[in-house]
Amino acid sequence: MDDSSNERQAEEVVKAYSKGEDVDMTKKVGTCDENADSISKETNSESDIFEEASSNSISELKEPNAAEANSTLNSLCEDMFTKLALYLNGEADATIEDYELLKQMNVATASKYEVMLKIAKNVGDNLHEVNQKFSDLQPYLDQIDQIEESVLALEQAAYKLDIYSKKLEERLKQADRL
Repeated sequence: MDDSSNERQAEEVVKAYSKGEDVDMTKKVGTCDENADSISKETNSESDIFEEASSNSISELKEPNAAEANSTLNSLCEDMFTKLALYLNGEADATIEDYELLKQMNVATASKYEVMLKIAKNVGDNLHEVNQKFSDLQPYLDQIDQIEESVLALEQAAYKLDIYSKKLEERLKQADRL
């Protein structure tokens, strides 16, 4: 048998054995040493290929995945920080707007208090003026009260005089009749 047919037969035996099939070992495939070398070379070359392929695929998987993961992580971090910055800016803007509203309310309240102060001053000034006029008129009001008392006394006297004159008139009529 030549080396290529031995190798083929050895490959078939190895494949069958690796698949778990029953292998007829009585069949002459070549010398034991030749077959062992052939299988060893094939196994070594297959394992080398497998190791190389797996290390390449792992390194390819790790490197692109790591790079891809890093870039994804970086983009997610940037997105998170951007959104966090927007959120904090929004919170700061809302607080600033609240303070601006409070400032406007304070200005409006201050202007209302100024108007109310002017009105209160005017009312106070007018009240003071009215009190002054009332104090100026007080002697005249006292005189009016005295005149009123005199008028009441005079009215009482007039009423008594009227009663007395009616009685006198009746007596005079009675004296004329007699």
